Amino acid sequence: MLVIFSCKWDCSNKIAESNMQNIFPNFYSLSSKDMYLTGLMKCSDVRRCRRHKTTDHSQTRDSSFKNYVSVGKNRWHVCQVMFTSLFCISKKRLYCLQQCMAAGNMPTDKRGKHNHRANKVPEEMLSKIKAHIDLFPVKESHNGDEHLKYLDARLTISKMHKMFQDKHPQAKVTREFYHAFFRKNYSLRFGRPQVDVCSMCELLKTNCKSAKTDKQRL
Repeated sequence: MLVIFSCKWDCSNKIAESNMQNIFPNFYSLSSKDMYLTGLMKCSDVRRCRRHKTTDHSQTRDSSFKNYVSVGKNRWHVCQVMFTSLFCISKKRLYCLQQCMAAGNMPTDKRGKHNHRANKVPEEMLSKIKAHIDLFPVKESHNGDEHLKYLDARLTISKMHKMFQDKHPQAKVTREFYHAFFRKNYSLRFGRPQVDVCSMCELLKTNCKSAKTDKQRL
C-alpha cells in the first residue's frame, strides 16, 4: 500500500497509482539496481554567492541532485521522499549514490569481493593444517557397507592442535578453527572399533582362497 503525501511538486498526483505499484517489482528484478538508480538521478554543481561565506565546510554542498521516475516513455521529476518510497531505499543508500555521482564514480557491488577480512586464514596456512593432520596414521575398518577411519585413541583435537602450534609457533590458528577445519575436511574418528570387522573379513577371505572344493566355499 502506497502512502500518499503532499510536497511542493505534488508528486503524489504525477504518477498513476497503477504505475506506482509496478515500479518496485520491476526495480527489484534488476541485477544492477544501483546503476539503474543513478540513471534516474541528475547531478549539477551548486552556484555559490560570494557574500555568503562560512568556515563550516560540513554545512556546504558542492552538488545538487534531481530525482526522476521513469515509466515507459514518461519521465517525472519527483522529490526525495517519493523517490526513496517508490524504490524502498534508505536515505543513507541514496546519499551514497549521490556521493559516487559527485565524485564521478560508478557504483559497484563489492559484497563478497574484498580481500580485507580480518579473520580470513591464508591458503598457505590451510595447507599446513592439512599436511599436519595427514601425518597421523589412520586405521580403517568397516561395518557392513559403512567404511570407517580411526585415529589413535590417545589423540584429541586439543592435543593435535597443540602439536601443530609447537611445530608452527608463528601460526595464528585457534583450536576452534583447527577443529572446524578437521570436521569439514575429514571423516575421522578417535579410538578403535569394539570389533575389528576388517580382520574377520581378511580371515574369511583367506579361508575362501584355501578351500579345495566348491562345497567348502560358502
